[in-house]
Amino acid sequence: MSTTSLPPWDRTPFTFGWNGNETGPYTLPQCSNTTWNYWEKGNNRDPNPPPSPPYQLVIYAGGYVPYMVLLNNTVATGNTTWIANLPVGPRYGISMKDSKNYTAGASRNLISTLNQTYSGHVEVTGSGQCQQAFINVKNGTAPYRMEVVPMNTQQKTLHYASSPFGVTLDMGAGVEYFLAVYDSAGNSAVMGSYNILASPDNSCLGEAATVTAGQYSTLYPGGTSSATAASASSNGLATSTVIGIAVTVPVAAIILTALLLWFCYKQNRRQRELEEKPEIDTRELQHSGPNPLSNSIYVERQQHDLY
Repeated sequence: MSTTSLPPWDRTPFTFGWNGNETGPYTLPQCSNTTWNYWEKGNNRDPNPPPSPPYQLVIYAGGYVPYMVLLNNTVATGNTTWIANLPVGPRYGISMKDSKNYTAGASRNLISTLNQTYSGHVEVTGSGQCQQAFINVKNGTAPYRMEVVPMNTQQKTLHYASSPFGVTLDMGAGVEYFLAVYDSAGNSAVMGSYNILASPDNSCLGEAATVTAGQYSTLYPGGTSSATAASASSNGLATSTVIGIAVTVPVAAIILTALLLWFCYKQNRRQRELEEKPEIDTRELQHSGPNPLSNSIYVERQQHDLY
């Protein structure tokens, strides 16, 4: 995928922080009380549309489904407390979304117990800077939605018509990120976390735009090594269809010409035979063979049908 066609980053109509705006890796004690702060963006960064409460935490953990925690807030800017009544587990990333699925980006880290997922049926390859990661969902139901969730920054959401599909990792070396995949049957899986590996290619960095209004809903075809549209000829027919028509029409014309020549040959031959035998009684013609006049009419009808 060229850098000019990189999928944009999601809008972030609000931001959030927790426990005094903790940043970086952090271990949250089990069953501790946490405070989540959130702010609507204002002034020259007015969101379009504005955030819509209530918000929910989205917890990402590799091998599990995304875990949702409803905050039940009624205002766009404020704070909510939540007891982390979750058992000890591996590394997790945290994002926040409003009621219309607009995101506030991702933070980190939490301890959680989550439902197992079909992550064993999702294969991910590739993690280099400005390189493609390929996601192959087995036994899923198309179409798919995928979230690229880097830590401490905005994320991006993409839609695919089929699997496998690819996405350019336009993030710098060392960035930690998760991939979350949702199918149309309600199944989901989180893969990661991963870290972007160093690469000499930095052409993609800073090239992707950010959605300025609404949500990015372009449906990529998938099923190929890159997120590019299926090619078609200028008249809207696939290339294979155009070739099929080009081959079929000459073949039909050849068959039609051969049939017409055969009928003309038969007609002329019968006419010559009659001219060579003038002594034959006309009454015998009515019993021994087809009438030349009738044969002529038959040929004309066949020609009409063929055309």
